Amino acid sequence: MAGITPSLTWHFSQTPGANSKPVVMLIHNFGGSEDHFQKHVTLLNLLGLDVITFDLSWHKNGVKKIFFRRLKNQWAKEITLALKEVKREIITFAFSGIGACTVDAVAEVLKKSPNAVIKMIFDSGPFDENRQCVRNMLQLYYGVKNPTLRKIFTDFMVFFWEKENANSTQESFKKILSVNPSIPMLSLIGARDKIVPQAFIKSCFAKASIINLTQTVFELGGHLTSYKEEPAKYKETLQLFLFN
Repeated sequence: MAGITPSLTWHFSQTPGANSKPVVMLIHNFGGSEDHFQKHVTLLNLLGLDVITFDLSWHKNGVKKIFFRRLKNQWAKEITLALKEVKREIITFAFSGIGACTVDAVAEVLKKSPNAVIKMIFDSGPFDENRQCVRNMLQLYYGVKNPTLRKIFTDFMVFFWEKENANSTQESFKKILSVNPSIPMLSLIGARDKIVPQAFIKSCFAKASIINLTQTVFELGGHLTSYKEEPAKYKETLQLFLFN
């Protein structure tokens, strides 16, 4: 255990000699946990980087208290707390829809600390068409086959996430770029992703007009499975982005 904020506990995986380098903050997907990305921690440690992981509220090790705000806003606040806790340069590495929360958090942190986050990595997100992606997730990941039930759950989840997800994410991208117009961003996309079609991710980044964007499509990759399906390419892509 490396540190405690008022609403989350995070963990620090150290690599000898890495304390003078940026630290990578892994931010798990909706329904996931820090445990799901231990292979990423191992890879990043082998590349010579320290890694921070934590669970957001209502996930495995996260707090279970009731809060009166939309999920996207709540998790963005928790990520902001973690970012502010770290006194080194940070590379964020976010997964799926929580990438949108990460964009919001980085935009908030850069207002007062313009050099706090130096690079951003996204795997399988963020994305447009949130309602369709939620519907896909309910059917393919959670097994909700009944169309009526799926619609009810979709309406519920979209309402409690954030009504204007796509627009607010674009606003946060603009805030980040206004502080650092050339901040490097890496987008990792699975061509076989049935939950978040690659067009939804590409559209989200295209609207943001990011100058220093690298997008890599993994032809065998699905939703969050690109590292598993194409490990050599995934590792090479990360190395080039992290150390170029």
